[in-house]
Amino acid sequence: MKKTARITHRFFCTNCGREGLPLARKTGHQHQKGHLKNLYCPWCKAEYNHWECHDDEEVANFKEFYRMDVIHHELSDYVLRRPRQRKVN
Repeated sequence: MKKTARITHRFFCTNCGREGLPLARKTGHQHQKGHLKNLYCPWCKAEYNHWECHDDEEVANFKEFYRMDVIHHELSDYVLRRPRQRKVN
C-alpha cells in the first residue's frame, strides 16, 4: 500500500483561544482558510469548534481575531454552537 503525504495543521479553540491538538491531513484533502472543526479542547475539557491554521500567518490572524473578540461576535450561532459535554475519565 502506497503512503500518502500528510501535512500537519494546527487548531485553536474558539472558546479559550489556546492551541488544541494538531491534526495531519492528506495533501489532497485540504480545507479552506478559517475552516472550523469540532474537536476536544484539552484546556476547556469539552468539545468546541477549533479554527484550522495552515501556517504562521493564519495563526497570527486567529490570535488577532480572538483578541479583538471577533470570533464570538461575527460568527453565526450555528458555527459557535454549544459544546457537547463528554465525561473525561
